[in-house]
Amino acid sequence: RDHFTCTECGQKNCRLQAHHIVWRSQGGPDSIYNLTTLCEKCHKAVHAGQIVIKGQASGFTEQMAQYTMQGKTYL
Repeated sequence: RDHFTCTECGQKNCRLQAHHIVWRSQGGPDSIYNLTTLCEKCHKAVHAGQIVIKGQASGFTEQMAQYTMQGKTYL
């Protein structure tokens, strides 16, 4: 969906991680619409409060996303 690219810095060819736009601790769902793709550096920066992710992800249907992500720990 995000073309194997960090949606924050645009980095490619790196290990990518899924990040909840609305954090789970704040009630965010495990929905493809609440996830974005980040590189490790940007993901750490988000959790350190240095970057704020806004907006909503879009792309796959929910059913396709759940099937695709099943059993994966990283992207």
